[in-house]
Amino acid sequence: MEAYLARLYVIDKNNFENLADKIKGIKEAEQKLQDIDNSLKEACRKYGISESELAQIYERGGSDAEIRYLVYKRLNILQKVWDKLTGGNLTGGRIKELNQIEIIKSKIDEIHNYLIEVSQMIATAVFETQEGRTFLTKALYGQIERLGGGISFKEAVYSEEDLEREWKEYQREVTKEGGAFYGKDLNDENIKQQLRKGFVEHLRQKRFQNKMGGIIDVLIGMVGNWVANK
Repeated sequence: MEAYLARLYVIDKNNFENLADKIKGIKEAEQKLQDIDNSLKEACRKYGISESELAQIYERGGSDAEIRYLVYKRLNILQKVWDKLTGGNLTGGRIKELNQIEIIKSKIDEIHNYLIEVSQMIATAVFETQEGRTFLTKALYGQIERLGGGISFKEAVYSEEDLEREWKEYQREVTKEGGAFYGKDLNDENIKQQLRKGFVEHLRQKRFQNKMGGIIDVLIGMVGNWVANK
């Protein structure tokens, strides 16, 4: 991520500050999740609750009722009497402390949305500015480090000739006897659409082993735009 930020600063300084704010937002959300995790561990220790039991409730997206049961069965006799006399104040306070499910969901969604925006901004800077296209040219000639999974930009990006060849090979494979489109009317628009979609997923599997996200999604999107005219 830091490598892309450095490039974006040079390529598109106007967007860099906005992007930096989003990165800061991700780090703050991650820190909040870490703080919640630490406080939950401390609360479990304090109230004699098993972390694994609480984790199972969280994994199910559980309710106050489930956490209430977990808290209540750890109370001694006097605590249960006091809880009843005070209308559940004792268990209620502990439930509030232990049930951070919605806050955690919110922070995870926040991080997810930030990551989508960040990948889109980086892709825009790389593919829609002259400086970005210069960077891409260098990448194509192996002058930029490799993508995740050991794939270089040169290996990842298809030329027009590559796409045409792959498209013909794919059509030949799926329309032969035993293929997914054998005997189907290729002039039917719905069939054509299925064929195009299948081609895009075929290349994602072939070139990126079904990986998704960031630049890979942009490159696959370019394939989708190309095949849409077929």
